[in-house]
Amino acid sequence: MPVVEDWRTYVMVSVIALLIWVWAATETRQTRTLDNVRIDMGTMTEAGWTVEPSEIRARVTIDGAGPALKDFESVVRNGLPVDIPEVVGEPTLDLRRLVEDTDEVRTQGLRVVSVEPRAVAVKIRQMDK
Repeated sequence: MPVVEDWRTYVMVSVIALLIWVWAATETRQTRTLDNVRIDMGTMTEAGWTVEPSEIRARVTIDGAGPALKDFESVVRNGLPVDIPEVVGEPTLDLRRLVEDTDEVRTQGLRVVSVEPRAVAVKIRQMDK
């Protein structure tokens, strides 16, 4: 019965090779550019802070595994919330750093290649209580 055993071995090896190929295809790193991404700086009403402008549109180029990129694309359809420093004044914020610091990027193992515009000037005020 060596022919039957050889046949089973070929099938098993083929299945394992197919599984490895599928896994490698999903882990292949890709770069995507997303136009018109809404970066939501929000209004920090809970802490009594306001930010103007509360949102900005940007072009984001990101690098990562295929499934992670798809997850990121689905998240940014509704806007990408970013954390703004609670400092009164008119700072210029680095948009790339703000996007890199989001949970959506950090937890998926993504890398931000670029964000255009690179920076945005905002007004941060604390509301009187």
